[in-house]
Order: sequence, then C-alpha cells, then structure tokens
Amino acid sequence: MNLRKEYSDAKGTNSTISKYPKAHFPQPTTEDYRIGYIERYFIKPYTNPKANIIEIDQDEYKSLTGLFKTPVSLHYNAIKLRWLIRGTFEEIQRSNSSTAEFQEKYMSGISLYLGNLLQFRQS
Repeated sequence: MNLRKEYSDAKGTNSTISKYPKAHFPQPTTEDYRIGYIERYFIKPYTNPKANIIEIDQDEYKSLTGLFKTPVSLHYNAIKLRWLIRGTFEEIQRSNSSTAEFQEKYMSGISLYLGNLLQFRQS
C-alpha cells in the first residue's frame, strides 16, 4: 500500500505531502505605502521550537490555515501580522515593536526575526 499515491489519487492532483512552504520576501507596492502598512505571514514547525521562522506569502498562508488542512499544514504554526511602513521613526518603531512582542506569545523567536523594526519604511 502506497499512502502517498492513494492520497494523490483521492485528491485528484499531485500529492502535497512532500511539498514544503516557499519563502517569500515582501515587496511593498505604492498602494501599500498609501495605506501605510503591509500584512506579513510567517510559519514555524510545531515539532522544533528552535527551527527557523520562514516568511511566506498570503497564498501560502491561506493554504496552510484554510478550511481544508493538508498533511503539510498540520506541521506548522502560522501567524499573520500588520507591519507599519509609513509614519515617523518613533511611530513605526513603537508599533512594530508592540506587534513583534505580542506575536512572540504565538511564535517564539519572531521578535528576533523582526529585529529591523523600520524594515520597508518609506523614505
């Protein structure tokens, strides 16, 4: 019995069992800067608290947190946060620092990952 093949056959597509989430580096748009923030998405394996945090895109996040869980999604903790990119240095630092500290409860190490609080700040 080949569980991977059975899963693929049942799903009707290639199996996502061996699929790993793809890393993503945000590229804020003019519209993002007009709004003043971007949404950022992160994952970390449940089974390894010392594992690296990976930033992913919105589509990947939705596939991992959506209604229909895949075998891959069951292995990851995923969070979404709002990252300020427009404002004064102080406003951005205060907001992004608070965001990182709050999310630390849900994903240990995220505040270190987000060490550059002014990342993507509009010049």
